[in-house]
Amino acid sequence: MKTIYFLIFGLLFINIKSQIGINTQKPLANLEVHKSSLLTIPDGIIPPRTTADSLKMKDQLYGPPQNGAFIHIVAPLASPASPKTQNMTSSGYYIYDAHYTHADKNTKGLWKKMFSDPSAFAAKGVSGLSLVSSGTEFLGSDFKILQFNAQLEQEMGQEFVKDNQYVVPETGLYAINYSLRFGDGLTKDVPASAKPGLAISRTSDAGKVPTLLDHVLLANGTIPVIATKVSLTEGRIDHIYNLKTGEKLNFGVVTGGMDLSVLGDISTEISIYKIR
Repeated sequence: MKTIYFLIFGLLFINIKSQIGINTQKPLANLEVHKSSLLTIPDGIIPPRTTADSLKMKDQLYGPPQNGAFIHIVAPLASPASPKTQNMTSSGYYIYDAHYTHADKNTKGLWKKMFSDPSAFAAKGVSGLSLVSSGTEFLGSDFKILQFNAQLEQEMGQEFVKDNQYVVPETGLYAINYSLRFGDGLTKDVPASAKPGLAISRTSDAGKVPTLLDHVLLANGTIPVIATKVSLTEGRIDHIYNLKTGEKLNFGVVTGGMDLSVLGDISTEISIYKIR
């Protein structure tokens, strides 16, 4: 009986004070946790741990009252995603946004990943670069791809390159900057009938047929140098893309019915950065 009275009075005290302190007598918020002074006790807070598939089975339980709930996903989805769990493609901490509205304007609620390791890749080359046929045509022309060889210096993120392709490490939004320039001296201008352009292809994790992610025509310009004319043909793609884990990207040029070898040497810069 004494134990029951103690629990009742304890709960009343917590309810009146509205603040709980763990390892501290004077909490400064609704809940404040201090580290343990004992070397035998590990410090930290562990939220509920579950798999994405198990959490998906409770979709109907999450609504506005659960807004802001967070959880630790220990294994990503192995089954088709629901609207609320569509982001759970990797393990980690997720927070529930009950007010998120999906594209159909009717479905609400989404688990968003709280922390994500930045995945940065950067490479550049100033000469000696090569383009080889990919065996794929885009816009009716051959798609030639850059080779990730010794001439293309990979400054960071080498671990994301496999079989001459950038492999997306994690689903999310990525900023991609890709520029390429032909010309290192006297070259020929691009004929008006030709339409070469920069291109990025994307191949899904399961598929083998690449699709066109983005494309831009090369811009032809001339720079006067004393009494000669130097033709520089260049293009640039700067955009944000929604990419999925395991997708493979190739960077190259759509020939547009032109022999690219007449344009001179190749220089390029590529950077990829996960922003969310």
